[in-house]
Amino acid sequence: QQRAADYEKRLMRKLQMLDADLASKREEVEGLQRSLNLERNKFAEEYKSEKRERETKAKTQEERIREYLTEVLYTKPKHKGKVGEFNLDTVLVSFVKPNESFRYNLAFRVDAGTSIAQLRNSTCKYWGVSSDNFILRTMANNKCQDDNKVKDCFKQGEIAQLRLEMRRESAEPPTEEELKAIQPKKRAGRKQGQPRYNAKGVEQIQKFGENYASQLRRMGGVYFLLKLRDTKPSEHAAKINLRNVLIYTALVVLSATVYMMRR
Repeated sequence: QQRAADYEKRLMRKLQMLDADLASKREEVEGLQRSLNLERNKFAEEYKSEKRERETKAKTQEERIREYLTEVLYTKPKHKGKVGEFNLDTVLVSFVKPNESFRYNLAFRVDAGTSIAQLRNSTCKYWGVSSDNFILRTMANNKCQDDNKVKDCFKQGEIAQLRLEMRRESAEPPTEEELKAIQPKKRAGRKQGQPRYNAKGVEQIQKFGENYASQLRRMGGVYFLLKLRDTKPSEHAAKINLRNVLIYTALVVLSATVYMMRR
């Protein structure tokens, strides 16, 4: 029995020693695995950091390019023309798409040689419509001819804005009086001092216009309503600032205080 107990103790000590060796080996293996994972992740982290740096650098470069392009596009060039000469470099074009109610506004850069045809083609190409079906009009509803220059459509100090509208084809043929009024006279049969236009047709058109005006004057309300123009909006609201509000508020408070003290 004593020999069996000694043998059992030796086995237990040997088992403990094996367990300790196994634990140390396990820790060593785990340490090697952690080192291996760190080495593997090191290249991945370096690749990610380099990728982030490249993306940040590319984004910064793109923003810088956009700033430079914006500065170049919206900086007005210096004109070397005569003093007091009318120079136009930007035109605002308004457009309402068919079957829509929203008005689109877009600024176009022009120069002294830009024609209405070039501007119309550019605007139609931008909004994706056919240039044959649209025309440009001023804010006064005047049609701009294709061979005219853009700068010739505006006066000094006038707002440079055009409207892109669909071409309206008139279904009604011209009247006989209008055709007679625009027909030229033959040079052989024309006497000296005789006008080159059909005076009779012009007189008939003028007579019709005068009759229309005289009949319209009988209805005073409608006549003055047609002649009435939109009043210019008041600009008093834009001139009010914080200083005026504070001064008038102080005056009101002071007046109320003096009134209450006198009572």
